Amino acid sequence: MQISSRTKYMALALGAVVIFSQTDSAQAQTVNMTVGAEVLNTLTISEVASLHFGDIIAVSSATHNATATVNTAGTLAVGTSGATATAGIVDNALASAAQLTVEDGGDGATVNITIDNVTNPTLGPSTFTTSVWNFNYNSGATIVNPATPGTSDQVTFSTAFGGGVNTLNIGATITAAGATVFADGTYSGDFDVIFSY
Repeated sequence: MQISSRTKYMALALGAVVIFSQTDSAQAQTVNMTVGAEVLNTLTISEVASLHFGDIIAVSSATHNATATVNTAGTLAVGTSGATATAGIVDNALASAAQLTVEDGGDGATVNITIDNVTNPTLGPSTFTTSVWNFNYNSGATIVNPATPGTSDQVTFSTAFGGGVNTLNIGATITAAGATVFADGTYSGDFDVIFSY
């Protein structure tokens, strides 16, 4: 039986359709995936204790100063620059270093700490000068002495310390200077502690 050219053409066309259908069945498939991250750049800071110099005697003169110092362990000490000034401890029960706790930091991350906006302790016309700031981070892991207000010092956050609750202790010295009489009463001031990465 002789196959006509028309039959051959139809057979070829059918074969082409079959081949095309087999290729089309293996289509590429696309899955859209999401990308996410949660940023937590804000540290959790809590004040545990304020900086306090206890009950002291502070008598300065035109030529000599009286000082009181609280170190980062909260120990109070007093002194003068000469005999015409007087300094003494009346009661050190209230003496304390400033203490802050620092949480929610990244392990091993460098944290910048800056003391700023210092308002010296004042009562009426009399003002102590606050200076010689000291840091103690994580029980002695980092000590900066003296720290300078307005200048950042760096510490390292540790999740291993205190279960992730790091501590910063701050001490300083206050100075009564000049012939102004420092009257009895409570002298008040403040300062900012700025934390940043």
